[in-house]
Amino acid sequence: MDDRLVSDCNQILHLLLNGNTHVNDIIKGTSLPKKRVFTANDFLESIKLINKTNHPKHKQKILVSLTDFGKHFAKLIVNFEKFDESLKCINVVVKQFKDYDRSDEKVPKNILAHNK
Repeated sequence: MDDRLVSDCNQILHLLLNGNTHVNDIIKGTSLPKKRVFTANDFLESIKLINKTNHPKHKQKILVSLTDFGKHFAKLIVNFEKFDESLKCINVVVKQFKDYDRSDEKVPKNILAHNK
């Protein structure tokens, strides 16, 4: 699977966490080209993360929704992203601790107070 498809699927999963939507809304919401949205949707459907159904009131529109597994998977991605951001913040603080002048005892307290 290429990186672009992964990125496209990730964007679509994030969008679908807000609820069911139409393919045209996915195109607008992600700013992805139509062909890439269809490719990503086909892939996501093939691995059972989304369902595509005809809209009950508008026969030409396709309604896209997350499966139960898709909801859990999308939430997992969001939590991994939050973890990654938190880890980056921790790494900044650790680097600051390593770089400070050991003779000044107030520096660690200042670093922690600044990074809250």
